[in-house]
Amino acid sequence: MNYKGNYPKTEDEWWALVDEFWLQLLSLMNLWLGMSDNEDIDGNITECQRSEEIAIMKQVRDPRLANYFAGTWYNAPDVPGLHEIPGWELLCDLCSEVGVLYEKESISDKPMERRIFL
Repeated sequence: MNYKGNYPKTEDEWWALVDEFWLQLLSLMNLWLGMSDNEDIDGNITECQRSEEIAIMKQVRDPRLANYFAGTWYNAPDVPGLHEIPGWELLCDLCSEVGVLYEKESISDKPMERRIFL
């Protein structure tokens, strides 16, 4: 299954992509986050492992999951072929479109406002 490069425009689309490509995203996080670490998203030591916290965030649709995607992006090496790894393009798109998680309606659904500047 390959991501087709369609940016998510709504919160529902963002989460649908996470669900559809979860194994690829999880694989990327395993590579560059360290999933057995007992440090939570805020850097606090917890009793559960990071993998448990991430699974719970996905299940309850916690927008802070995007912070883990951003951490994965940040920790990944800038090497040739990175964009060929399954899920990488999607991870980048989810990071760039994280704003949809905080909007009640899509930007494309809002009417354009006309302003006249004098």
